[in-house]
Amino acid sequence: MARGTIRRRRAVAAVLTSGLLGLLSACGAGGAGRDDGALTFAGSPTGTPVDALQPYAIAQGFYQRNGITLTYTPGRSLPEMAASLIGGSADLGLLGVSATEPLIRQGECFRFLTANQVAYYRLIARPGVPLAHPGTAFPESAQNLRGRKIGIVSMGGAQERILTEMLAKAGMSTADVTLVAIGGATTAVPAFQAGQVDIMMSSPPSEQLLGAGNFHVVADFMQDPSLPGHGVVQTFTGARCDFVDEHPDLVRAYCRASAQAAAALRDPAGADGVVDFMARSSGLAHDVSAAVWEQYSSVWTTGEITEEIWRDAALLLPRGVSMPDFSVVDQSCQEEIRQVARG
Repeated sequence: MARGTIRRRRAVAAVLTSGLLGLLSACGAGGAGRDDGALTFAGSPTGTPVDALQPYAIAQGFYQRNGITLTYTPGRSLPEMAASLIGGSADLGLLGVSATEPLIRQGECFRFLTANQVAYYRLIARPGVPLAHPGTAFPESAQNLRGRKIGIVSMGGAQERILTEMLAKAGMSTADVTLVAIGGATTAVPAFQAGQVDIMMSSPPSEQLLGAGNFHVVADFMQDPSLPGHGVVQTFTGARCDFVDEHPDLVRAYCRASAQAAAALRDPAGADGVVDFMARSSGLAHDVSAAVWEQYSSVWTTGEITEEIWRDAALLLPRGVSMPDFSVVDQSCQEEIRQVARG
């Protein structure tokens, strides 16, 4: 095994280790929800600026300047994060519509506060895998997937839903492929290199760890507007309805600070600072962090949840299942975000 490959794998392991250490340090903090500004957030397991803005916003003082002391607690899955809100161990958290829609139908009450990043996936093939229709546009390009083993992070998540829709619009179904759950970059990269899958749906920092020339791009959901999932917001942040009702000022301050952090992440002038933070906090080498941010810096939205963004997120639900009514989106939070955008 090449030394560079070993270093890259260790770098990814360091990302996850840092997340686990953060989780351990936050254990027992619980959901404060007090008017002294102390709040707990259940978020992405890695906490890099590609996956979550809260750790960056904490480090840069955005929450503190808005009167909030935010504790970031990494979670393992979207259902776990929703459960932490219901159980009261977190005040705010990452919410996915696939995890919350069934809960809302069962009577749970959530308010959605901010929109996160858009789908940042690409389908990449191993260099030795022959493509039946190389260089073609969608929907013909989807024929490259027929009969192939395709790696995704997990079954039932956003990647599977987007891929299912892509196949359907090309006249195919998941019966025409074999889906394999290969996890995040730590396990996905070695699985891809070992030939356990022919094609995988990459997420950061898989491509940077593989290195240029060690994969071919089959489909780019970030850049190709013809692909299902292009521009679709993957997750939101939110809270229980009773928490929002009991602490409206804190919630508005959270929304304002998050919008300010999103604006900073979207500003090209601040790229060096984001890369430095990513390298320090994740354990990734500085050049790897720079390559990751160069590819994925455009994925952040302003944070506002518009009716169009909400409607388009229905793609992440099983066919035939409707999005919850737009009334679950907190409008006072949206006004705070718009005010930040207006300057």
